[in-house]
Amino acid sequence: LGGWCSRHSFAQVFSSVFTIKIREDLFSFIERWILPGSIIHTDSHRSYQTLSSLGFTHCQVNHSADGTHTNWIEGIFGSLKKMARKYDAVYSGVENLYRYLSEFCFRYSFSAWNRKKAFLKILFVLEHCLEYLIE
Repeated sequence: LGGWCSRHSFAQVFSSVFTIKIREDLFSFIERWILPGSIIHTDSHRSYQTLSSLGFTHCQVNHSADGTHTNWIEGIFGSLKKMARKYDAVYSGVENLYRYLSEFCFRYSFSAWNRKKAFLKILFVLEHCLEYLIE
């Protein structure tokens, strides 16, 4: 399970279920979903140590040195766990996990918007999905 969030303008959350066996898989996943030049804050896991070689600004957690932290995403994962317990997502099986993640990310990312704006965004996405499916 991987999670990313943006703290610009309004909170955008992205999360995914994926199997990463080697660092190259992780890096290709990050390159696909995160804009070049982004600042990435991670824990100190060794898989992340060479992220800066991909053109990202990489900050590892070191509270005492520079204040880098991952509290934002940890708080988001706390909210995700709360929703998962509410809907018994844990007992629904791993194969449905991506559905709960998608709903959570949508709800979290659009919670700052009013309902009308969120509904219009859904219609926009559905329209483009339909165009893609018809082609």
